[in-house]
Amino acid sequence: MVEGHSAAWRLQANDAVVLIGDSPPEMRYWGLTNYLFNRHYKNSDGKNTTVTSISQCPKPPARCESFASLGDTQNMINAQLTETSTSKTSERCDGEGKDKVCHNITAFDSTWAYVMSPSQSVTKLVEADLISKGIVDHVRHYPYPGDMLNLSDKKWGDNDDILSILLRLAFPTRPEEM
Repeated sequence: MVEGHSAAWRLQANDAVVLIGDSPPEMRYWGLTNYLFNRHYKNSDGKNTTVTSISQCPKPPARCESFASLGDTQNMINAQLTETSTSKTSERCDGEGKDKVCHNITAFDSTWAYVMSPSQSVTKLVEADLISKGIVDHVRHYPYPGDMLNLSDKKWGDNDDILSILLRLAFPTRPEEM
């Protein structure tokens, strides 16, 4: 982690997080998932107190770790990344016999752009800007469920949810490329 930087953030209802880069080199699996990292609870309403958590949460009012997934994982099968001259295609098959399903995956060493926002209009503006400037020619929308999150309208507040993202990588074909 770079000093003064964090892997977690707060958003306003009209903000967007934009990730632009290259997908990982060929590997067995990669996936990108949005998370609600932690939430401020004013009282016990809405807080599940029947499940013992691995993280400790003081009696409300308090900020408590949630680490709750905010949607489906974007991965090498569903990513629909932009193919580049360095992109690598790999065939992956699951199942056997008549149940066998194969996918040609162009999701390794490919350019990616993800726009993560609770606002569809902001997402569309960012997408248009990225494409018109030639930064990428395809943008993946990865919406935040704004109606389920505590977001500020005008400025970030202490009671806003803190969000994060997790990139999972597994079994690279050529570990030296990592």
